[in-house]
Amino acid sequence: MPDPVKSLSWLFRLQRPTRPILLIGAGGSFRAGIPTSEEAVRRIARTAYARHEKGLDEERCVLTPSDWIPYLERQEWFISDGSRYAENFPLAVEHLLFPREFRRDFFRKMLRANEETTQGYRSLARMMIRRLCWTVLTTNFDTLIVETLRQQRPRPPQIIEINRTLDDIVQFGSNNHFQVVYVHGAVETYRDKNLIQETMRLDETLVRRLRPMLIECPLIVVGYRGSEASIMNHLLDEGIQDAGGYRNGIYWCLKKGDTPHPNVSSLREKLGSNFQFVDIDGFDELMTSLDVELENEIWYTAADGPIPSTNISSPADGEFDTQPEESLTVEDLDQPLILSTLSDYCQRLHLPPISKDNYLKFLEAQAYLIERNGKLTPTAGCVLLFGLGPQRVFPYARVVYNPRIAVECPDGSAES
Repeated sequence: MPDPVKSLSWLFRLQRPTRPILLIGAGGSFRAGIPTSEEAVRRIARTAYARHEKGLDEERCVLTPSDWIPYLERQEWFISDGSRYAENFPLAVEHLLFPREFRRDFFRKMLRANEETTQGYRSLARMMIRRLCWTVLTTNFDTLIVETLRQQRPRPPQIIEINRTLDDIVQFGSNNHFQVVYVHGAVETYRDKNLIQETMRLDETLVRRLRPMLIECPLIVVGYRGSEASIMNHLLDEGIQDAGGYRNGIYWCLKKGDTPHPNVSSLREKLGSNFQFVDIDGFDELMTSLDVELENEIWYTAADGPIPSTNISSPADGEFDTQPEESLTVEDLDQPLILSTLSDYCQRLHLPPISKDNYLKFLEAQAYLIERNGKLTPTAGCVLLFGLGPQRVFPYARVVYNPRIAVECPDGSAES
């Protein structure tokens, strides 16, 4: 059996203009306190029993399994087969969590009470900072990957969240960096995507955007059981022809000892050698091991060619630091200062080393340089940090040299 970390790390090392896509399910979040589908069914049953049978909030009454288990099991729609217990999730949402605001409040409380980052998400975020992965698809409502990205140093210039609202799909791009797609929507703008008839199909516009990416990119699935028709049938099965049979491969990570869902086995039969099972110990273990294995890998090196557009080059209104200084070029920057500063910066944050061959790409990836009319243009923030005589560009600014500046280290300590 091939080493799973070696097999998957090869995908991130390929010199191609695309990166692997990750599809993460509930199994990637349960250690952060986000319940799996099975646990969510139990919580729904307890909450619904308290409201509909007792007329109370769950927090205001003492319930035992002997109360809510019979209540759940006597529902006509309940699937009693233990191996299919998770399939009760959309059924429980539709039949027990009503009216709509009751559903929304339930999910908000469930996520807000437990959500915290884990080592697996921190490792994935570091890999995204190094541009080894651009797009993450999640079947979950939680924002764990987004919150973890926001905690990283360097912080991503922009995190693009797709399908949180009805109109944000227009931001979707195959070359976007730090792109998180909520395939079933997000809890803040809950649109009943767990209802039975709606979990059969995803948003058609979203699917049309995703399929071209699945032609060019390997898909790594981790922490996802594969029971939902919306993902397995609508996105993947119906997309086999449009996605060219997933010629770059689907790598389905399965915890050792687990049996694949029939939907997953069916997809494997249709794809043949383009589908591979990968035995793993768990989401956190896999992401941590990949992060270590790929520690010295970074996509924005000289050998990788130009960085694709990430849609972060258009500065937001009012953000002074990101405004391009159209009259300047990279020749107006202090190269020795840039190399010295970035080398120290990357060393402290355990990032791959910066050199004269890749420092421009690093600055471009951090939105310090923006391409304008075929040339790299420094932003105002870049000029203030690395410009040759920034006071000439900003005569109203006061430039002060301070040889003792506290630098925050990854362990939380500070050095001068």
